[in-house]
Amino acid sequence: MPKLLKLSALLLAVALVGCSGKTKTDAPGKTGDDGKTAAAPAPAMPATPEEAMKHVTAQLGDGKPEVLWDALPASYQNDASGLVHEFGKTVDQETYNAGFGLVQKVVKILETKKEFILALPQLQQNPAKAELEKNWDKLVGFVSKIANCELTDSSKLATLDVRQFLATTGSGIMKDAMALALLAPQKPNEARIDPQIMFRNTKAEIVNQTPDSATLKMTAPGEQPKELQVVKVEDKWIPKEMADGWKQGVLDAKAGLAKLKAENNKQNKDMALAQIKQVDAMLDQILATKTADEFMGQIGQIIGMAMGAIMGGMGGPGGGGMQGGMGQ
Repeated sequence: MPKLLKLSALLLAVALVGCSGKTKTDAPGKTGDDGKTAAAPAPAMPATPEEAMKHVTAQLGDGKPEVLWDALPASYQNDASGLVHEFGKTVDQETYNAGFGLVQKVVKILETKKEFILALPQLQQNPAKAELEKNWDKLVGFVSKIANCELTDSSKLATLDVRQFLATTGSGIMKDAMALALLAPQKPNEARIDPQIMFRNTKAEIVNQTPDSATLKMTAPGEQPKELQVVKVEDKWIPKEMADGWKQGVLDAKAGLAKLKAENNKQNKDMALAQIKQVDAMLDQILATKTADEFMGQIGQIIGMAMGAIMGGMGGPGGGGMQGGMGQ
């Protein structure tokens, strides 16, 4: 069960930072301006706790992360949507988009400088090099989808339909992630985890139950059974741990947004944009390289600058860092 829970969290995270989806809900079955079919309406969740959990895991196995949204109580959905929308309105759009521009440029380097990167000395003795080289295009393609998406534009977050996003874009990203999981290098004697099989074949059985709470025995393939406590909130069965921490989590997120808003000033923005511009120039120099030696030279300079900044921050040559901070 621990592997299953970690995998669920990972796949949901991947889906939530996915790409190329719609941000507004169309009528079921209609095709939007982007050519994608709108998600079907959310189905009713099963009424019993064990059936609810089995439904969630089965849908995840089919690459449908929107089931995690459907499983949330309505007030939780409102909280989550509100936080996403508020973040989109609060974050400085120019800085946010420029930051993602760096990610897109890194992806371009991965796409166009594959030969140079795979020739780096650091990779030559790595036992995973052969697998990395074999699956390079798939891995970079996956990252490219994430880096070139509507979520890289903060203004679109302000109106994001989270369920629609998960049901369209998120579904595609999740399926790609599960396929890539099967390509990951395995440790000796370690069984390979097929996410689809794990999700689809997870069993949920009642251990005990009251009208508003239950203990389930969850059994995932290849793992020892684990107990999961669930509670009923607004007619939805959710993990007790989630219910216990939800309100505080929302309060913490709102506090973070308030801090972000307070830090939105010209001085901070100018500083951030200056740093982004500096990194962007370095990436342009890497993109301009024509030979492996030029590429190595640029990478070496960047590593040297980074190490210099780190040493400077620690009080090394050229920096006040820790010494200054200790009054020396």
